[in-house]
Amino acid sequence: LQPRPWGRLRERAQTKALGAEGSRRVAPLVALTSTLGVIAFIAMAQVAAITKTGGLWLAVILVALGLGAELLSFDQSKDSAASAAVIPFAAAVLIAPSALTVALIIAAEVVAQGLHKRAVIKAVFNLAQHTLGLSIAVLVLHWTGAPPLYAVKGTSFLECLKLLLMPTVLL
Repeated sequence: LQPRPWGRLRERAQTKALGAEGSRRVAPLVALTSTLGVIAFIAMAQVAAITKTGGLWLAVILVALGLGAELLSFDQSKDSAASAAVIPFAAAVLIAPSALTVALIIAAEVVAQGLHKRAVIKAVFNLAQHTLGLSIAVLVLHWTGAPPLYAVKGTSFLECLKLLLMPTVLL
């Protein structure tokens, strides 16, 4: 059979180093994202302190699945790769919205960035981006008063809608 698409299964996207000029151009964006990520994480840790929630074990499993998804990234183009890791990471935050969950996700991302041997500036930006997005998500969940998804286990569909969507609608 021609062409043989399975012959490309082991190909990986080849990332190119930015070089001195490229690193200099993106450094302000990386610094801003990193600073905002640290601020958001500290603010989130104040609101959603590390607590033992019933869904923490499930969040750990989802973080492990997210790490697996990150390690099995797919080629988005010839020069870039992407992964579906954001899905289990976001689910982990929805189930157990706490600083511990976000810290576990960041630790998994550190492992993934190291195993992929990404350039330092790319790895820092990826970590900052995840920290910023997930910390803001936890802050919004706590601000709206929405319960963790684990807490609605056993309730009816309409009750779940009332608990989860009404705070958002009231914004």
